Amino acid sequence: MADNKRTLKFKIYRHDPQDPSSEPHYDTFEVQDRPYLSVYLAMEEIQQKQDQSLYYDICCRSNVCGSCAVNVNGQPKLACKTQMKDLPDEVIVEPLRYFDHIKDVAVDKGRWFMEMSHRLKGWMHTDKPFNEKIENIQKEDDRIPVYEAERCIECGICIEACGAAHHDPEYLGSAGMNRAYRFIIDTRDVRALDEFAEQLFTESGVFGCEAMLGCRNFCPKEIPLPYHFGILRRRILGRILLGKK
Repeated sequence: MADNKRTLKFKIYRHDPQDPSSEPHYDTFEVQDRPYLSVYLAMEEIQQKQDQSLYYDICCRSNVCGSCAVNVNGQPKLACKTQMKDLPDEVIVEPLRYFDHIKDVAVDKGRWFMEMSHRLKGWMHTDKPFNEKIENIQKEDDRIPVYEAERCIECGICIEACGAAHHDPEYLGSAGMNRAYRFIIDTRDVRALDEFAEQLFTESGVFGCEAMLGCRNFCPKEIPLPYHFGILRRRILGRILLGKK
């Protein structure tokens, strides 16, 4: 339970790259703690009552859209999910460093995810003609792994937490490999594994992972990403060494 007597201090990164006169700096605000106060609700209170120019990203407010991902005390988190009762009295809020900066603590993740989807051709490929009256139903054992991978909300936290992604701009990243895994295991997709070779069979693909497990440790949906990548590696190595398709 939150200590209502706590006065919380927020040190928030401020910078507008589109304004030539803007210099990166931090502004400090104070907010009174209360039950169920999240980082997002604190920023909302600051914007409404202290500084209307504070710029951040939010959409669903329910741990579903992934828009509000920021760095909180140096760790990537969803602002709407992160409760102040779990944090110290002083909090530093910064934008995700990997993605293009928009303003203050907001970044452009949409461009990265769009480009990643185009790289992987991340949509269903099938040779069956579309029939809106007949649903292409999978067996339960086939669809559960797809649903598990589809729980990704594209928040970008796994990319932010990945040292390999920061080192190699071409690295597909955890979100990208999870997207590839989702279509490779989908029994309705007709593509062969070789069609993903250019993106996956390289050091910018599954063999670029340094197993630091930042993706597993920080994924707000707790998707078993290392397990998914292990399946990808096993299939790829089986293709390379044994000729399996």
